[in-house]
Amino acid sequence: MNQFEMQDRDGSMDDVIDLKSIIELLRRQIRLIFLTIFIVLGVALAYLVTVTPTFTAQTLVLFDPAQKNLLDTDQISTSAQSDNARIESEVEILRSTATALAVINRANLVADPEFGPSIGMRQRLLTAIGLGSDEFRTGDALLKSIITRFQAASAVRRRGLTYLISVAVTSENPERAARLANTMAEVYIESQVQAKVSSSLGARDILQGQINAGRDAVTASDAALDQFIETNLAQLEADAGNPELARLRAELEALRDQQLSAEVTANSAVAALEAQDFATLANRLGDQALADLAQEREQLERQLGQLAQGSQQEIDLRNALAALEGDIEERAQAQIGDLRGELSTISGQVTDFRADLRNELLRSDLSSESLAQIFELQQEAAIARSQYQTLLSRVRDLEAQAGLQVADSRVVSPALAPNNPSAPNTRLILALALVAGLGLGIGLAFLNEYYVGGITSAAQLRDLVHAPVATTVPLSLDKIDQQTSLADKVVSEPLSPYAESIRRLRASLDQGFRKRGLSKDGDLNVGGHAERDGRIVMITSTIPAEGKTTLALALARIYAISGKKTLLIDADLRKPSVHRQVGLQPEFGLIDYLKDPEQHYIASSFYTRDTDTDLSLVLGAGRSNVPTDQLISSTTFDAMLKEARRSFDTIIIDTSPLVPVVDARYIAHYADAVVMPVRYATTSQADLRSAVQAVTEAMNPETDFYTVLSHQQYQQEGNRYDGYYLGYGAGQD
Repeated sequence: MNQFEMQDRDGSMDDVIDLKSIIELLRRQIRLIFLTIFIVLGVALAYLVTVTPTFTAQTLVLFDPAQKNLLDTDQISTSAQSDNARIESEVEILRSTATALAVINRANLVADPEFGPSIGMRQRLLTAIGLGSDEFRTGDALLKSIITRFQAASAVRRRGLTYLISVAVTSENPERAARLANTMAEVYIESQVQAKVSSSLGARDILQGQINAGRDAVTASDAALDQFIETNLAQLEADAGNPELARLRAELEALRDQQLSAEVTANSAVAALEAQDFATLANRLGDQALADLAQEREQLERQLGQLAQGSQQEIDLRNALAALEGDIEERAQAQIGDLRGELSTISGQVTDFRADLRNELLRSDLSSESLAQIFELQQEAAIARSQYQTLLSRVRDLEAQAGLQVADSRVVSPALAPNNPSAPNTRLILALALVAGLGLGIGLAFLNEYYVGGITSAAQLRDLVHAPVATTVPLSLDKIDQQTSLADKVVSEPLSPYAESIRRLRASLDQGFRKRGLSKDGDLNVGGHAERDGRIVMITSTIPAEGKTTLALALARIYAISGKKTLLIDADLRKPSVHRQVGLQPEFGLIDYLKDPEQHYIASSFYTRDTDTDLSLVLGAGRSNVPTDQLISSTTFDAMLKEARRSFDTIIIDTSPLVPVVDARYIAHYADAVVMPVRYATTSQADLRSAVQAVTEAMNPETDFYTVLSHQQYQQEGNRYDGYYLGYGAGQD
């Protein structure tokens, strides 16, 4: 089994690529790599030219986790874990939507050209093609978009494990970036203070309800004590036997009668004033001057009723009446005020007499039961009063604390307008573009080398098909006549690079035959029969126009020149072209013989000799109009090859391409060696893989397989051989 079969016939390929192979691959694809780098760098430069630079300003805020109360200098100890939790909480508050909204309102970002409403590129394109609306968003949608932009432009981070918080804002304007960073810090600190104030005032409001209840409790407890004393005063006086109690009780009753009388007078006077019953008002207050004014008013009312409405006298009299009523009301209000002042004085005296009476009772010799009841009521009143005073004191403390709150954070480094933009980072972008371009270029180089591009070197061809590359045929730019062939160079220019490349191919074939023992005296197995015959070399290709016919003619001539009996068979029945390259036009061809082998006269037409060498030729005459695979797989063709083996040392068979036509697959099992030329930078790698798989499946396991890289620029020992063209005119293969 040959080297190719040992590597590939069992499906296991040697995928190891050494460093030298990689370097050679990169050298072959250097143009693609540099082009990719140039394109990526061009895109990066275009981005750098078109992008708007942005500036980042940063404010440093120091957070102090210690509790601060100016009314209480004692500090509460905290733990590191709780401090970290508080700092992280403050960072999240700075990042919150509430902080962003406060900054937007204070800085009026709704009217800012950078953060305010705008139409993006996508919306513009949709509007341009009639799929979008050119109306600005309003309301909540507008506010949400502004908040989103501002939060995207701001960054809040804690500096390591310190108590420092970095507040950074990025903007197209350096002054705006610094202003917004400082505003964000200010809003955060103010909200921190406001939260403390709100907490204190909220606690005060809660205690205020308790104060009202405490006030009612104090009043109720004092009233209960006074009610007990007044209700049981006669019995207490009798138990105590204290004449002072009788005096105090008498004076207290007199004050209470006086208080009641004053209350009745004041209430009736107020009712009369509201009803404008001035006579009753004067009578209740006992004021003669007020009675005279009331009588004068009645006279004016009677006179006013006798005058015609709208007359000057009626108007003057009505004005005088209004002025008189004003005097009456003013004098009455003054009298009622004096009366209420007197009532307040009496109430104070009643309170004092009650206190004196209570104290006198406590100093008197009362029964134990009476003293216990009085003491119990007195204690309840004292407790209620103490609780009320405590609540009042706490409320005053909270009100004072609300006015003395300080922030837990302070700005230690305000933001300044940056001098240099923070983005784009030109050096970093160019460096990343260079690295990305290099990586992408290398990736595309491997992709182009092994999957996409054409074959550009013998090493690439060898690595791709895992088969020996017998030779590389140089590219020729010589113009070849339609009636001549580049294969003539092996005769006319035997020392040319082209002729040398064909001799290398022959040497590779002969070495392979020698290793396998395939000489004229060796054993050869064809179709299961052991014979001592010549060697068959099949020339095929992946697709048309890869130089297989020219290569077959040149190789056959090289063998013929060396003295070997050589036969070239044009078995490309779909498109025979050997006859054109040797300058002949037979009337009949191989296809005619295969159709009707009994017409022996045909053989004399398609079997001939080369005019330049001692090469025997089996030519084709025209394209087939019937399926050729049936003719190739016929017994006639098999018999012809057996006869050729017995008569010739070397038989070269030019077959059809493998991808478009199946004929070569029927010939492959006859071959002792298969040669496949691959055109430089033209043949698709996918087609090449498909063709190699097809031919290796069709040929015998011991058959040698070689590839030839054709149409390649030739370079040897530093001398470049340009101007050699392996091709042929239009329509030549």
